[in-house]
Amino acid sequence: MISLSAFMRVCYAPTFFYGHVKLRTIEAYLESVELYINVIGDLPIDKLTPENNICFVQALNKRNFANETIRKHCGHLNTIFFRMGPPGPRNRDAFGFLKEPPWIRPPRPFLKLPRDVLDVQVENLYRACAQTSACYQYPVYLDPYLRPKWWETLILFIVSTALRHGAVFGLTWENLDFGCHRIIVPATLDKCRRERIKPLHPFVLQGFRAIQCGDTVAGSLMPWIHSQRVLYQIWHAINDSAGIMPRLTLHDLKRYALQRAIRSGVDAVTLQMLGDHSSLKTATDYYVRGNLEQYVEKLILPGMEVVQ
Repeated sequence: MISLSAFMRVCYAPTFFYGHVKLRTIEAYLESVELYINVIGDLPIDKLTPENNICFVQALNKRNFANETIRKHCGHLNTIFFRMGPPGPRNRDAFGFLKEPPWIRPPRPFLKLPRDVLDVQVENLYRACAQTSACYQYPVYLDPYLRPKWWETLILFIVSTALRHGAVFGLTWENLDFGCHRIIVPATLDKCRRERIKPLHPFVLQGFRAIQCGDTVAGSLMPWIHSQRVLYQIWHAINDSAGIMPRLTLHDLKRYALQRAIRSGVDAVTLQMLGDHSSLKTATDYYVRGNLEQYVEKLILPGMEVVQ
C-alpha cells in the first residue's frame, strides 16, 4: 500500500499544478504532511485511522501549538485524506485507495455570519501598538522607534483596503504608486486570480513613507523576516494590551472594513469590489445585513412622538 508521503508526491501534488494553485498553498499543504509524518510516521494510507489523527492533535497540543494553527494543519490534512476516499458526488477526483476517508468535513447546512467588529475595538487596537513593548522589538530592520508605526500601518492598510493578509505581505514597493495614491495588487496575490487596483488613503501613505527604508527586504512593502509564530505572538500581545477578548484576527480587520463600508451606505457592487469577492452573492449574503441597522435607527414606529 502506498505511503502518505508517496501519495502526496505522486498522486495529490500534480492536482496543485493542474489547478494553478499558488506556490504558498502547496508549501502549506506540504508543511502539514511533514508535520504529520514527524509525529505519527509515514504510514501506509490504509493505516491512517481516526485514532492516529487524535494522537496527532494531542501531540500538537502538548507542543503548545495555537488552536488556530492546529485547525489549519487539520484542515489541510483533512482535504488530502478526503481525496483518498472512494469516488462520489462530493469526491469526484478521488483515487479510490480507501473504503472511506479517515474523517470527513462536516456539511454546512447553515450560513455562518462573520464576526461583528466594533469601531472602538479597532481604535483601541491601533492605539495599543504604541503601548505594547513587543511592537518595539520587531521587525528588526527598522529603528526601534519606528517599529510600532509598522504595526499601525498594517492595521490602517487592511482596514482601508480590505485586503487579505496573505496579499498584504506579498506586495512590493513597485506595486505602490505614491503619485496616484493607489496600490496595484497583481493577480498572483489575489484569491480570485484577478488584478486589483485600490485607492489609498493619504493617512495610509504617510505610514508607508514613515516605514520606508533604503534597503527593504526583497523589495517587500511590508517585509516580515521573522517566523509566522513571532508575528502572531506580537499580534496577540497587541490584542491583550487593547483588552480585546476574544482576540481579533488579521482577517477580522478585513471583515471590519466591509462591515463599516456597508454601514456607510455603499452599494453592493462597491462592496464586492472592496472585498475582492468573485461573486456579488458572497458580498450580499454576508454583509448587506448592515443596512438593517440603519433602517431600525431611522424607523418611526406608531405611538412615537415626532419631534419637530
